[in-house]
Amino acid sequence: LNQLGASLWAARWLKERFPELVVIFGGSSCAKELGRSLMARFPWVDFVVNGEGERPLFLLLKHLLGQGPLPERGVFYRAGPEIRGEGTLVVPGDELPSPIYEDYLREVLALPPDKRFFPLIPLEASRGCWWFKCRFCNLNLQWQGFRRKPLAKVLREVEAHARAGFLDFAFMDNALSPKEARALFEKLAQHQRDYRFFAELRAVHPRRDYLLFARGGLKWVQIGIEALSTSLLTRLNKGTTTIDNVAAMRHCAEAGLRLEANLILEFPGSTPEEVEETLSVLPFVFPFRPLNTVSFWLGYGSHVFSHPGQYGLKRVYPHPNYAYLLPEKYRKGFVPLVWSYVGDRRLQKRLWQPVRQRVAAWEREWKSLTARYGSLLTYRDGGDFLLIRQVAPGGKVLHHRLKGTSREIYLFLQDIRPLSEVKARFPALTTEKIEAFLRDLEQKRLVFREKDRFIALAYRENTAAL
Repeated sequence: LNQLGASLWAARWLKERFPELVVIFGGSSCAKELGRSLMARFPWVDFVVNGEGERPLFLLLKHLLGQGPLPERGVFYRAGPEIRGEGTLVVPGDELPSPIYEDYLREVLALPPDKRFFPLIPLEASRGCWWFKCRFCNLNLQWQGFRRKPLAKVLREVEAHARAGFLDFAFMDNALSPKEARALFEKLAQHQRDYRFFAELRAVHPRRDYLLFARGGLKWVQIGIEALSTSLLTRLNKGTTTIDNVAAMRHCAEAGLRLEANLILEFPGSTPEEVEETLSVLPFVFPFRPLNTVSFWLGYGSHVFSHPGQYGLKRVYPHPNYAYLLPEKYRKGFVPLVWSYVGDRRLQKRLWQPVRQRVAAWEREWKSLTARYGSLLTYRDGGDFLLIRQVAPGGKVLHHRLKGTSREIYLFLQDIRPLSEVKARFPALTTEKIEAFLRDLEQKRLVFREKDRFIALAYRENTAAL
């Protein structure tokens, strides 16, 4: 389920052999009541850091060295039979640390050439989540609010790592906020270095942002797609729609970004209509990197966990797989990170099975076709015409040509546009002609439509390199 079981086993093994050793736990599995229950159930754990670790761990170490009092906040500890401690110690955004690993690189370079590797360096541009509304999510158990690190500080840290010999980085932020992401990658693009960045984003960016991110060195991105049904996205409180997610998949493909994204199945209360909507959208996103299907799991601290009745959950209880990790005497009273529940699980599993099967087939065929043909839906611009190549399921290659105004409309739809904007941009065309043209493109799966909003699906290949 996570690293907790192995960590508890290792801590007990060490404590048995070195009783004087002080054992300190921390991390998201130790936040709030999870950490308090760890102290209560596992006597070989001496302290648990609650929430962010930098300040309380520093103060705790000073205390253990006899150089200061026990921290009043941010640490759980024992006082006889009682478990005491409360609150957290938060690091302001401008103080978020980022160690430079020059000594580590020196050791790597001392290895024989066939043993060397260049590690991925973790960075933070912010802490917490700027959205913080998704009802299934519990990723912010240990964070208190959202804080940004000043842009100049982030850039200095990247520069310092680059001077030390590193070019590969992963932003560990829950999601880069849009304004800061634009400013950050615009500056990084000016560094003239072959960076490789990973970052998490939300599906709220226009096309130009993805192209900018790619120029700044972004190569691999995780986006919280989660669903291809606007009704379900509303239920999840994602703040996005299906067409937003389709656009994000298209823009990542155009910018050359490797997209990792999930499709949450079996969320409590999902309806047959939401499943059908998902199935109807899948043919339109076939040209893009397939999504990963994941079954909903109940996390401590999520909105679903805190309000189970709103989602039809009759009872919640610790996930039964903890029985494989912990003996019964330790599980009693233990508050874990992952929970199970009594609700509509069997119904949801049956409802979502066609989606699971369809996505598995999509992944198999996408891998086969891209290995043979490369990108599956691209265009080439001839100035006053477009040539579109479309590789359909089954491997049939279709070619389309759009001339004059048809070309202009298609290029205008490279970002999501409502029908009213299309009509305003092309006033010489009647509404009937515009709608007939868009219907034809939709039938050919060259355009995706949600209500009165449209996005062109074909993209100009290698745009990021131009």
